[in-house]
Amino acid sequence: MESFKNQLLVLDFWNTACTACIISLDKWDTLQKVFPREVAVIAVHLYGDNPSALPFAQRKGWQFPIALGNRADTTINRLFYAYKSFGQVWIKDGKLIAIPKSKDVDRALVAKAITNRPLGIEMNDLLTYFDKRYQEAETVEEN
Repeated sequence: MESFKNQLLVLDFWNTACTACIISLDKWDTLQKVFPREVAVIAVHLYGDNPSALPFAQRKGWQFPIALGNRADTTINRLFYAYKSFGQVWIKDGKLIAIPKSKDVDRALVAKAITNRPLGIEMNDLLTYFDKRYQEAETVEEN
């Protein structure tokens, strides 16, 4: 995390078959060019054909790193995309500051995040570890 100090770190989860995911990453490709020092995007490819991810990203011309994930029960999957839902998380100064809905993401919202102003958006915690239904399911499994 030290290498992302003073930056908004965006983890955007995607796969090559998810049209909404690709639209989101296209948007981030543009936004990162507007905020080149303030924003760092990492596209996390999950639940898909990993060998196709890098060639796909190269064809799109995306300029951010692509992390290749897997279908395994990893910590990141359990926290953010436990039910194979895709989206993004924002981390600033080592803290989770947002799980925004893609439709809410724009230049103004990113500017608020990088200047530590209140975002004024609803967290998109549906189907994440933070979703109360998921936490209830965990409690039932433990008992």
